[in-house]
Amino acid sequence: MAGGGHGRLGPIETAIRARDYTALIDEIRRRVVIDPARGCWVWTGRRSPGSYAQIGRSGTASFVHRIVAWAAAGWPHTLSAFPITHHRCGVSLCVRPDHLVAATQLLNLTESTVRKALTNRISELEAVVRLLAPDHSVLDPIPMGESPLPLPRIPGMAFESEHQRTKRERALARTARAREENRLRRFEQVARVVRLRQEGLSKQAALERAQLGRSVFDLWFPRWLERGGAGGAS
Repeated sequence: MAGGGHGRLGPIETAIRARDYTALIDEIRRRVVIDPARGCWVWTGRRSPGSYAQIGRSGTASFVHRIVAWAAAGWPHTLSAFPITHHRCGVSLCVRPDHLVAATQLLNLTESTVRKALTNRISELEAVVRLLAPDHSVLDPIPMGESPLPLPRIPGMAFESEHQRTKRERALARTARAREENRLRRFEQVARVVRLRQEGLSKQAALERAQLGRSVFDLWFPRWLERGGAGGAS
């Protein structure tokens, strides 16, 4: 993004302003622990009273899982206009992109209510099994793996039409192309800053010439090096 106006923003806010999905997810990954059984990215930062991942100041805080889902969908419109985001894994602190899905209020409440009732019933049954057969394999944890269970389809209620699905898939494809173009553009800007610095310009002058903010440069410079930038990558 042009200019250096992001200097006072945190890395997540900077990534959101730049609509930089890769930078956002990289920073999110630094703030989670991985649940080995279910694969969830469990947020370790600030949480809301309802135990959801949060960032931002009081009064303007945002839910991290909504930000991640919004970014994964290609940053459509604004975050406030983005639909309710449902945890397919049922873990409220999970911020893993493929464990999240936009949903209607009805579907979200229905699934949550049914899941809670089933979870309570399963816990009761497991308690009985532990008493009668503590070594029974039914008590072994069931790993969620890389692909969480899909949301149940409620008869008479379709979450999205075929037209909506096609439109969403096309939007995701456009987003993927835009992300790659953004990645290459950032590499070019970082390389230009490095060249200008070698020519004797100050860092601030080089950043302004390359139209790159300081925070964005700091995010992308290590990736540029990993790509082989120090060896002359463009």
